[in-house]
Amino acid sequence: MGFRGIPLASISLIIFDLGKVIVDLSHLEMAAAMAEKSTEANFQNPSVLFSSIFQSDDALTGSFDEGKLPPQEFYKVACKRFHLNLSYDDFVHRWNRSFKENVGVTELIERLRPRYRLFLLSNTNPLHYAYLEKTIPALQKMEQKILSFEVGHRKPSPLIFQVALQRAGVPPQEILYIDDMAEYISAANGLGIQGIVYKSIESLEEELKRRQIILSPPHLPQNRVKRR
Repeated sequence: MGFRGIPLASISLIIFDLGKVIVDLSHLEMAAAMAEKSTEANFQNPSVLFSSIFQSDDALTGSFDEGKLPPQEFYKVACKRFHLNLSYDDFVHRWNRSFKENVGVTELIERLRPRYRLFLLSNTNPLHYAYLEKTIPALQKMEQKILSFEVGHRKPSPLIFQVALQRAGVPPQEILYIDDMAEYISAANGLGIQGIVYKSIESLEEELKRRQIILSPPHLPQNRVKRR
């Protein structure tokens, strides 16, 4: 038996997080790329700029991730606040610099596609997502993409998970959510959605085998239906 007594094999929909699940990334590396172009000594320190961009109480990324700032406005405010001397195109390039596909997870997505509906749910912004959708083919294969900047809500708010439930059209107990943040898994659990905290592709595959979601050994291909 699985979550709240629901049989493990009852899953019909799997929702994947994006950052640190489908793609690896380093916010510190993003900040370091920006720090190179700051004219303010304090913000030339990547750690200081990282904290100011991503961790401060008035972090710009919160508004950007919720769609409250369009990309050009985000660029202008960031340049003014952090004394960045760079063009918009250079800003976008540096903002998107640190992503790397987690090939183990994207291969797993291909193995799951013939048997399960697949959604994406992510706290992200339009610059990151536009770049990733062009470079990570697995994202184009998701049935639904619940993106914070499009729906106006970020995890761990239950509102973003409610959007997923509305689009899913199935009981929450039939949904499995995979995220690297335990806090976000708990938020999904609060709505009845099953969850797995992502730690590595190996541990994820073992848990999916335990739940009878994948039946073949890790990294061995199952029969696939080619879809474009």
